[in-house]
Amino acid sequence: MRRHALLFAILTATYALLLTAGCVTINVPGGTTTPTTTPTTTPTTPTTPTTTPTTPTTTPTTPTTPTTPTIVPTIKPTVTPTIKPTVLPLLEPALKGTKWVLVAMGEEGDLEPALDIKDVTLNFTDSDSLGGNAGCNSYSGEYESSLNGELKVSDIVSTMMLCMQPGLMDQEHAFLDALDEAEEYDVVGDELRITCDDDFMLILEEA
Repeated sequence: MRRHALLFAILTATYALLLTAGCVTINVPGGTTTPTTTPTTTPTTPTTPTTTPTTPTTTPTTPTTPTTPTIVPTIKPTVTPTIKPTVLPLLEPALKGTKWVLVAMGEEGDLEPALDIKDVTLNFTDSDSLGGNAGCNSYSGEYESSLNGELKVSDIVSTMMLCMQPGLMDQEHAFLDALDEAEEYDVVGDELRITCDDDFMLILEEA
């Protein structure tokens, strides 16, 4: 009897362990056999982190090409030298070989016409000598002239005749004195103007 009780106790303890482990199904008389469900523990799948690594959106900066400064060359103004026109002196016709007749004489603005008794003449030869008739007497002399209008008369000599016509000798002396003091001449058309000392002028026309 004691042996059966000990065996029962061992069985009971074994069942209890098996029940605890979930391995034994107990059939209760008159009831539904309910299997003991072994709790299923589903291992939790570790959550894969869904964080998408952020791609850096920084666009690489294209290196800026250094700007070459535009150097505009400074154009210096061309300085054209001012060329002053050369003023050439008015050239006068040469007196050599020309012949003239006195028209008037006196200071400018107070000219007196020549007497019409006899022509007073002035002839320039090709050998730098001059001569003519002073109204009563013949005369001759030497001269130097340049194309810029300079005139110099020297060594005038004349005959010694005496003429009785009124004013003729006075005109002759005035003409020869003025001619001996000639300074410059000017030819305008067919007219010769000889300027003498003290602005006394002889006006002659071409013969």
